[in-house]
Parts: sequence; C-alpha cells; structure tokens
Amino acid sequence: MPSKVSEGQKFRFVCPDQSVVELRCPTPFPKRGRFTWRWHGPGAPAPIDVKAPAGLNAGDAFTILLPDGRRLPVAVPRPFPPKGLFSVTPPPQYSASATTHSVRLTKTNPNPNPNTLTLTP
Repeated sequence: MPSKVSEGQKFRFVCPDQSVVELRCPTPFPKRGRFTWRWHGPGAPAPIDVKAPAGLNAGDAFTILLPDGRRLPVAVPRPFPPKGLFSVTPPPQYSASATTHSVRLTKTNPNPNPNTLTLTP
C-alpha cells in the first residue's frame, strides 16, 4: 500500500502496461499493507465503486448493473465496509467472433475404415 493510505481510501496504481487504475484500500487494512488485485491486462475493465443497498449486512449478495449493461452478482465484504462502499472489478466482456470456420469433406482414396474421413481446410 502507498504510504498514508488508510482502509477504504482510494489510491492510484500503475499497472505493468503503464496504465493507471484507481483502487480502494480493503477494509480492514490488509496484513503487512499487501492485498491481491487481479490485473487483466490492456483494455481490462476498471474497478468500479459500489455502495451496499440499505438493509444489507456483510456477506449478503446483491446484483449490480455494470456500465455496459451486464448484471453482476456481488457480495458485501466482511467486515462491513465503512459507509457500505467497496470496489468491484468486473470480469472482461467477451464478444462473439465474426470469424466463421468451415471444412470440406473429401474422400481422396477408398478407405477400408468407413468411420474415417479426410478433412481439408
């Protein structure tokens, strides 16, 4: 953790690709000032701040709506974060590929095994 950062406080982190993300220090303060955060590489979604809805307790689950329209189930951290605020890093958004694949089935030689085909890309 950077110096003078306390639990629940935001700070900037420089990723291996030199991009900068804003993270929030976990609550309670992590042991020895270290915690794990998954960096997903270039183009990865940035962490977003979430406020636990009123009436929820630590460990309770609820669903958030991501900026891209996806819904993501999350759980309120234990212990309950100050003011109910915590950070969530959404999973990367995957899109269908426009590439299609096809093969042409050909019979090049008489084959003694009728269950074997020759595939030609």
